[in-house]
Amino acid sequence: MRFIFFITLFLLFFVQKTTAQPKMQLSSQAKFSILIGSAGEPLYAAFGHAAIRLHDPVLAIDIVYNYGVFDFDTPDFYTKFVRGRLPYQLAIGQIGWLSQAYREERRALYEQDLNLTPEEVQALFDFLGENLKPQNRYYAYDFFYDNCATRIRDALQKVLGKKLQLDYSNFPPKKTFRQLINPSIEKKVWIDLGIDLILGLRADQIATPEQYMFLPEYVMEGLKKATIERDGRKIPLVKKTKTLVEPDPRKVTALPLPAIIFWIAFVAVAWLTYKQWKQGSQSLWFDKSMFIKIGLIGMFFLLLWVATEHKALAQNLNMVWALPTHAFIGIVLFFKIRNNLWVAYYFLATALLNALLLLNWWWFPQALHYALYPVVLIVALRATYLFLLFRKNVSLK
Repeated sequence: MRFIFFITLFLLFFVQKTTAQPKMQLSSQAKFSILIGSAGEPLYAAFGHAAIRLHDPVLAIDIVYNYGVFDFDTPDFYTKFVRGRLPYQLAIGQIGWLSQAYREERRALYEQDLNLTPEEVQALFDFLGENLKPQNRYYAYDFFYDNCATRIRDALQKVLGKKLQLDYSNFPPKKTFRQLINPSIEKKVWIDLGIDLILGLRADQIATPEQYMFLPEYVMEGLKKATIERDGRKIPLVKKTKTLVEPDPRKVTALPLPAIIFWIAFVAVAWLTYKQWKQGSQSLWFDKSMFIKIGLIGMFFLLLWVATEHKALAQNLNMVWALPTHAFIGIVLFFKIRNNLWVAYYFLATALLNALLLLNWWWFPQALHYALYPVVLIVALRATYLFLLFRKNVSLK
């Protein structure tokens, strides 16, 4: 119900999105501020949000500029969304509706008042107005490199130029993109696992301090001690920081359920393997299902890499353990191929590949989710068992 409420407010908030901003001269009392929303429980809110607020009491203007909007009426909406081709856009809305939505979602909302001259305020207003034009408002969204937060950073840099000096002194050093997002989702254990599964090698690149600001919290941190040059001296860019909506005082705790479940599964598979070996069983019911499913997962990773434009999903090395070819070999197991040596060698190669992955887990180029360790153990164990089983059948031929 809360999700439906938030989406309704979201759509109401951006009812003005198709209206271009008129040319006007703001009053000397007009001011801009940066709005930073904390992370929320749903996936769409997991990493927070950033927007720009304009308040001119003389002209009775109090609006919010938001770069994180997309149009549900876009032709082929779902296809474009999945393939990373859905255009995002700048839109304007009302601060009251936004604050109400954050209270409903129990999410904090902070505001940083910018210390700008009337000329700088007007320049930023004109810049945003130019961005609001139909031919300029759309952009190709990219989670790490071009989103609602980076657009605000870029807007300030373009308008204020060399006068603006962002401050990165409180940023943790040498973090990868994956490490930067982990604190936001580590308590959402299944979302954490899912995101780690689909993110590819690019997510493990070390981000520059400026790139940290793809996350709203680092926009807030980068502006906190930022300075702007005025008459040959540097003054703080942020005049005042205030809380519009108080943060939720509840503490969230979460058991590492995926890891627990997968370790239990490994113990069960190890027991099954032991029983089958002792009994000389030739049953492949478990392996048919397992290898087809793992192969389909690998195909999904491959599809995200080659068939979408989501840069962060390319070069996914989870395919080392989830080889797409496993789906084929799982189907092959339904046929009478017990005496084929190539099948035995396929499982030998699979066992060795997964064993190498397990031994190099902490030095692997792509950070793999800790909960996957028992999954890779299962693949290695069953591949070893099947290699020995098929080699025995070939020798008895």
